[in-house]
Amino acid sequence: MTSDEEKATEWQVIGQYQDEVEAQVVRSFLQSRGIYSVLRDQHTIGLNHLYSNALGGVRLAVLVSEAPRARQLLMEAANRQFELGDADHLTGQACPQCSSIETVILPHTGRRWALLLLWFLTVPLPILGRDKWHCKKCDHRWRA
Repeated sequence: MTSDEEKATEWQVIGQYQDEVEAQVVRSFLQSRGIYSVLRDQHTIGLNHLYSNALGGVRLAVLVSEAPRARQLLMEAANRQFELGDADHLTGQACPQCSSIETVILPHTGRRWALLLLWFLTVPLPILGRDKWHCKKCDHRWRA
């Protein structure tokens, strides 16, 4: 929509947010569902956060015709329960020797020495080394 079209249509505020980041996340969610929305007072509050309470926060507005659908989507998203799954099902990099995916990253101790030297010398040093992988099946180790 152009600026002239935005002024000609009627908008309804469906949410007020303390900061611009939260409002942008909600706006992106609505746009991913096909609802066009605009943010009001985002730049003013972005310049001075103390104006947020005085202006009523960053206001999210949608077209009047899409306001009921937008409210319904936001209510569904707010009531949804998210569970974090168990990390055991995640697969690692395939072993180059036996092609097994039962691999893990081994902690790299070279970085600790580099950080210790950096602290003592206060000279920037490159991070030394790369991560090592370990295959649980054939006990093969390699660098990624």
